[in-house]
Amino acid sequence: MAHHFAPFFDYVRHLVSEGRLPSAVVGVADATRILDIAAFNAHTDSIYMLFSVTKPIVGLAVAQLWEQGKIGLYDPLQRYVPEFGRTRSDTVTIWHLLTHTSGIDQTAADLARLILPEGAITPMQALISAPMQFRAGTYKLYNNLAFVGLQAVIEAVSGEPLEAYLSRAIFVPLGMSDTSFAAHEASPDRTMPMHGTEGLLDYPRFLRLKTPAGGLFSTASDLLTLGRALLNGGSLEGQRVIAPLTLKAMTTPHTIGIPPLRVGEEFIGSEVGLTWMLPINHYDLIVRTQYGHNGWGGCMFWIYPEQGVCFVLLTNLLAPEQKGVMLDRLHNVFAACLT
Repeated sequence: MAHHFAPFFDYVRHLVSEGRLPSAVVGVADATRILDIAAFNAHTDSIYMLFSVTKPIVGLAVAQLWEQGKIGLYDPLQRYVPEFGRTRSDTVTIWHLLTHTSGIDQTAADLARLILPEGAITPMQALISAPMQFRAGTYKLYNNLAFVGLQAVIEAVSGEPLEAYLSRAIFVPLGMSDTSFAAHEASPDRTMPMHGTEGLLDYPRFLRLKTPAGGLFSTASDLLTLGRALLNGGSLEGQRVIAPLTLKAMTTPHTIGIPPLRVGEEFIGSEVGLTWMLPINHYDLIVRTQYGHNGWGGCMFWIYPEQGVCFVLLTNLLAPEQKGVMLDRLHNVFAACLT
């Protein structure tokens, strides 16, 4: 174990040994190598459902098309999904989808909690039929349904299914062989089961959706490999997945001045880049210049560009904060290890 990160690994070990998390794999990398990975009640190559850590990976795919000149951020979604927005008085753009400012009302078809009976409606039908919750750009409100729109953009422009595009453009170049929407099917013996889904999530149905808002599986080493590429400005070992200036644009705050809207438990306290969360106004954090994303199942993937390191936590407890597990405190334990 990288000695100066021992408190970081110990913090996660205690969460598992005390029974607060069912399992965990935690790892740290810098731009040159993976520094260490440790597994607790799991194996270092165990596969976990990422949930919303999927979002910035889909965001990278959109940014690739953007930097290739194939799309513009202010392209209306209706250009790629003509049936969308016919009853709206505003225009929803790709930028709105990327920044959680679209105003697409997902309360009738929440893809995360899957309120609708199976077969009642497809994600695309839910997107097309969703009413306007607020005018695009006037508020920020976390939105899973927006990523169905981003999937439609990627598929329309690339001519490939989303999973095929992600594999060709990101996963294969970086050697992320355990990252996909179907990794649990390819390696069921290495896939960790979800805990805490009762009454919150129809997990088998969620798996079948392969939603672009939260359906990817991965391993700690795969995510740390992606983190290394991001720390290197978007390239790793001669393979570029994003240009340095595009990555900078993705990780610049885009929502300053746009107020958050609280609807039930949904509330964005961070600023938002292009799908990346930016905790620049979280004064409880020792460091506030990182970018990354958390997942509903407890997974965390965060890049600290000024310090030149990244970390991954993979775990499998749905909504751990509702059970008193405050995983965001891991940031401060990690920061205290940095020199």
